Amino acid sequence: DTKERGGKVGEVWNLLRSTRNNPYELTITHTGADALSFLLLTGCRWSEMATLTWNNVNIDEQWWYIPDPKNRNPVTFPLSDTCTEILKERAKEKKSEFVFPGRSGSSYIKYIGSLIDEISKITGKRTTAHDLRRTFRAIALECNIELWKTKLLMNHSVKQDVTICNYTETSDLRYLQPEIEMIATWITKQAAIAKSEKVIAFPSRRVKNA
Repeated sequence: DTKERGGKVGEVWNLLRSTRNNPYELTITHTGADALSFLLLTGCRWSEMATLTWNNVNIDEQWWYIPDPKNRNPVTFPLSDTCTEILKERAKEKKSEFVFPGRSGSSYIKYIGSLIDEISKITGKRTTAHDLRRTFRAIALECNIELWKTKLLMNHSVKQDVTICNYTETSDLRYLQPEIEMIATWITKQAAIAKSEKVIAFPSRRVKNA
């Protein structure tokens, strides 16, 4: 159900951003919220997000790069405006070579159990970080993005597709900026809807004349 899926995604997004903006949360929890937001906005694998270093990110030009991905195809991806803003905030706090560092800062983030538990409560079933990658694909479908474009954005292997391999740019995907923006817009729109539905409108009280 499209409406139900959108509602869940919207609630999850609101949870992640409210957690990130909560000054009383630990730094590692803020990092976890940003990391999961990045997964949802990009559709990348956990390992691709976790090992991402600042030298493979260009905030000004809105792209990020994987030099040695699972399919051995180095690729540059576009960043949506929403994702870029998240990275801008992270850059202000930069204390590690990793965009999403672990608790000590000397390595990358390994696990975000508490946030995953909260997301699972929203979805009503045990949810994993990889499920956010599946959600990205489902959102792309909702946005009517062509499957081959979705596969490229998710860094799926397209070796079996002769046309894409021979006639389509597969290593620099910045031309798919409109598509990645559509996905981010869909997510933030669902978040706004989910937030508005929680607002209870109280009837106005008219003061009676004495």
